[in-house]
Amino acid sequence: MPRITERLYKNRVGLNVLANTIENAKDVFEAAEGFVLVGVLSKNYPTVKEAVTAMKAYGQEIEDAISIGLGAGDNRQALVVAEIAKHYAGSHINQVFPSVGATQANLGEKQSWINSLVSPSGKVGYVNISTGPSSSSTEEKAIVPIKSAIALVRDMGGNA
Repeated sequence: MPRITERLYKNRVGLNVLANTIENAKDVFEAAEGFVLVGVLSKNYPTVKEAVTAMKAYGQEIEDAISIGLGAGDNRQALVVAEIAKHYAGSHINQVFPSVGATQANLGEKQSWINSLVSPSGKVGYVNISTGPSSSSTEEKAIVPIKSAIALVRDMGGNA
């Protein structure tokens, strides 16, 4: 079972808060009585190695209640986040839809909750799954029913 379940308030509500320092992360974690995921953005680090080192340092202080983020949904960070997953799982990973499978594969035996980034389609009951670096730049988008998107995320090993 992914560690995210330990962070849900009353087993239902998940709070994801960005932190800019380890001290800030500790304060957030304490204030939320552990019912929080602290977001650390991959985009804030020049290399995967530096991101992994920082995320592990944050995690050591707050029971690995880390949400590995892209950085403002930046799909150019998709490969970076997938690479981070090889070395550190945190408790939660934000990833663009097309890279969920690669991220899950890179986790290996480690467990984390992978959240898939999709976009609104403008059509009720449908989402745009063209959120990767290549697919987002195409004129014709992959618009699919929400239930199909959820099933595809699960097929790729993601959770939401």
